[in-house]
Parts: sequence; C-alpha cells; structure tokens
Amino acid sequence: MIQRIQSLFLLLTALLSGVLFFIPLFELPAATADIAPRLFMIGSNALLLTLCAAIGIISFIVIFIYRNRPFQLKACRLILIFIFILIALLFYTSDTISSGLDQKVVFKIGTYLPMLQVIFIFLAHRGIKKDDELVKSADRLR
Repeated sequence: MIQRIQSLFLLLTALLSGVLFFIPLFELPAATADIAPRLFMIGSNALLLTLCAAIGIISFIVIFIYRNRPFQLKACRLILIFIFILIALLFYTSDTISSGLDQKVVFKIGTYLPMLQVIFIFLAHRGIKKDDELVKSADRLR
C-alpha cells in the first residue's frame, strides 16, 4: 500500500533527486579575488543529469507498484546501482576538473546527497522484503 514506510523512503529518494537539480555539487575556487568561483550543478554533465532524473522517476514509479513486490525489489536494486554509478561519476568528474588545474575542488552538499539516497533505498528494500516475507508466511498458513 501507499502508506507503507518504504513508500516514504522511496519518496524521499525521489525528492532528493529533485533537490539535486537546484543545489551545487562542487565549486572550483577562483585563482584571484576578483573572479567568482565556478559552481558546478548536476545539469553541467548530461550523464549525471540523466542518471539523477532516472533515479527520481524510477523511485517515484516504484511507490505505486506495491502489488508486485518482487518487481519492487528488483527496481530498488536497479536504483541502488544507478546511485552508485552517480556517486562514482560525481567524484570522477570532480577529479577530472581539478586534474588540469593546480586547484582543489570544494565539495558542496549536493555531492553528499546521493549517499543519503543509498540509505533510503536500502531501508526501502528492507521494508519491501519484510512485507514480502510476511505475505508469504500468511500464504503458507492458508
């Protein structure tokens, strides 16, 4: 059902994906004081943008497929894989940007939000699995 706790975790994951569109991931400090530092958003990279959108959309859709728990479990695993790819690409992008320069990239809050998404998806997966086991045990009693 929609009022399950895992639905809340999936919704939080989708909302965090939406928030990632509006907050900076990292910044490159300016070499001189008269130049403003460059902020990098998720829209700066098409692959990051696509992955973030896919995570949010799939998380939101999975909420409403509550009758098909095995599919929900598979979708949660897929979302988890996408989040790990997103995290790896975030750090690869920041490393690539700073490698040609003598400056270090300053990570902002947007870089750490996917790690929260990992926790939320893990908790949602655990809740869906508990529901599935509960239904299976009730079916054995009949």
